[in-house]
Amino acid sequence: MTDTLIAPTVELTVAERSALPRPDRRTLGRLAGWYAVSRVVVWTAVLGGWTLRPELSLDALVRRLDASWYIDIARLGYVGQPATPDVLDAVGNSVLRGAFLPLWPMLIRGLPVPGVPLEASATVLVMVLGFGVVVGSWVLVAHLADREAADRAALLVSFFPGSVVFSIAYAEALMLCLVIGCLLALQQRRWLVAGLLAALATATRPNAIAIVAACAWAAAVAFRREGDKGGVIAVLLAPLGVLGYHGFLWWWTGRADAWTLTQHNGWDERVDFGARNLDRMSMLARWADPDPGTVLLGIGLLVLLVGAWAMWRWRPPGELVLYAAGVIGLALVARTLGLRPRFLLTAVPLVWALGVWLRGEHFRAALLASTGGLAALSVLYIVGSAAKP
Repeated sequence: MTDTLIAPTVELTVAERSALPRPDRRTLGRLAGWYAVSRVVVWTAVLGGWTLRPELSLDALVRRLDASWYIDIARLGYVGQPATPDVLDAVGNSVLRGAFLPLWPMLIRGLPVPGVPLEASATVLVMVLGFGVVVGSWVLVAHLADREAADRAALLVSFFPGSVVFSIAYAEALMLCLVIGCLLALQQRRWLVAGLLAALATATRPNAIAIVAACAWAAAVAFRREGDKGGVIAVLLAPLGVLGYHGFLWWWTGRADAWTLTQHNGWDERVDFGARNLDRMSMLARWADPDPGTVLLGIGLLVLLVGAWAMWRWRPPGELVLYAAGVIGLALVARTLGLRPRFLLTAVPLVWALGVWLRGEHFRAALLASTGGLAALSVLYIVGSAAKP
């Protein structure tokens, strides 16, 4: 196939790892232009969808779904009671805020845009962080492949359907900035920096725990090949964010299982090892449950298979593969999650692999399909909750 690129794994010297490519002014302008167009696509679709839901206020528009939880935590904090059924009956849904990790609400509260409501401030902040994800993606792919592949990867990240969460107050943009920073630090064997960034990431989203496996892999490889024992620092630091939050919840609510209680009693979330997702895929195959959410899961499975093939052809460092596999695995074994677009985006090495592998007409077709999916998901996000990002 002439329009594919097969990039074998290349062993980098210590000096090569330390020399990360820097996007020049022209490259940054190009990335900013692409990202700005992707946000125009999102908000044009959102405002178009808004005409179908005129009863929604502008405030409700930017507080849809999980965004409202993060903004409420930023404004009101956590409730010091566990989400047991009796507490839920007495206090209400406010006790469910404990399901959401603290770093993103802390950033919303700590970096408000002066003179604007917190909801609008959070939306501006997440769009800035989204651009950080695009730039970080370019740097890492340019480091591991080449600048042309980095351009394609950055374009796909900008227009990937799951990037709708770069325009609403979700935590994925912050998490990905931290994860990409960690992965870059691992390439350079900067273990302390990698560990600190990983710890911050695991305080942002539960599925960021996959970065711990990436740190462990990079540390093991460095020790085996170079005798470098410093990687243990990153491994020990990486899970501290999520462990610290669970410790806080234990102290704050008096229950060691406070987070699990919140997930179970608030969203009926539990680990079923993919049973419900398999059932939904079976129903979709028989067209017995063609609702938008299930259709999205089916499309997500196709994207996963193509992305996994692209990653196999690319052969990136093992820490990228393990991180992506961890994020996907966590989504698949959870009862109510599955392969939603934002989880596929969070497993961002899959998207990078498509940028490295696809070229020419194949890449343009993928980009066009991705842009259409981004617009469609943006509308679905406003019109109803059947299909969640």
